[in-house]
Amino acid sequence: QPPALAGQGAPPSLLAPPSGCRFHPRCPFAMDVCKRKAPPSVAVAPDHVAACWLHVDPAERQASDNGSLTSASVEKETQKR
Repeated sequence: QPPALAGQGAPPSLLAPPSGCRFHPRCPFAMDVCKRKAPPSVAVAPDHVAACWLHVDPAERQASDNGSLTSASVEKETQKR
């Protein structure tokens, strides 16, 4: 099991959350898409779901950045795992 990431910085504000993924300001893996769009939920194990752009196929991530990611494409990626 990968080590847990230690949170850097303050947790996201509940009153004025950041755009996109709420954790992008303190995530060491944040990408441009994280700043603009909230990530979809993706099953990464039988009993584990993650809402992170790192778990979305790069081609699907690019499609989302271009505005063409659909729930069907996220479902397809989820089924691959």
